[in-house]
Amino acid sequence: FTPNFGYGKLWAGKDTTWAMATVSLKAHDANKFDFNLEELSGDQAKALAGWYKHFTTKYRTVGTLKELRGRDFGSVERLAAELPASSMTTG
Repeated sequence: FTPNFGYGKLWAGKDTTWAMATVSLKAHDANKFDFNLEELSGDQAKALAGWYKHFTTKYRTVGTLKELRGRDFGSVERLAAELPASSMTTG
């Protein structure tokens, strides 16, 4: 990770929930909060669950964005639990 370069430039200090679900590298998809998890397609939900599993396996949670407080991510957590261990977490 390098701040102000590559994905660090796109996502550093921003929420990437929507971008990860939609596999988007577009700057306007970071910090997008006007969506519902129910709107995600099956593939998008699986993509988000995969990223959730990757990051929660690799890093500890240190907080929750105030914009996401009260949202139920239980469906993402349950789907992530069903996924195999990520090959991205090795090394």
